[in-house]
Amino acid sequence: MSIEMRNTQNDTVKTPHPVDIHVGQKLKERRKNLHLSQKKLGEVVGISFQQVQKYESGMNRIVASKLYEFSQVLDVPITDFFQGLYHQASLPPQQIQEEESDYEIEPLLDKSSLELIKLFRKIPDLKLKKHIIEIVKTITMSLKESKEIPLSE
Repeated sequence: MSIEMRNTQNDTVKTPHPVDIHVGQKLKERRKNLHLSQKKLGEVVGISFQQVQKYESGMNRIVASKLYEFSQVLDVPITDFFQGLYHQASLPPQQIQEEESDYEIEPLLDKSSLELIKLFRKIPDLKLKKHIIEIVKTITMSLKESKEIPLSE
């Protein structure tokens, strides 16, 4: 997939870097999985929906701080935006397998997490949502302190 843009100052053609295209596609995929519009995502991170479109298409490169914000809003580790990138690189298959085996790949959302998100989004009262978040945080911290579940932050 190649996108060409004209630079108005010297009329040269600029093609986005394949990594920018890949990261943009991952951003779009995650946004759609959470049923967020470009407008809503843009509002949350303080940019226009047009800028979200440019990021998703790879036309504009996402700076590290903005990628971090997206990862927080979309509730995924930053590394998820790069997942599968090795397959697009021109690395020998053996090196690809070695690099991928260095990381434990976790599914974005399991069925119960997705169900919880869908139900949570149906709650119209923002105060109630905040209370629910605090309850879940309290439960999580309690479990972490009692070492019943391993949690990392």
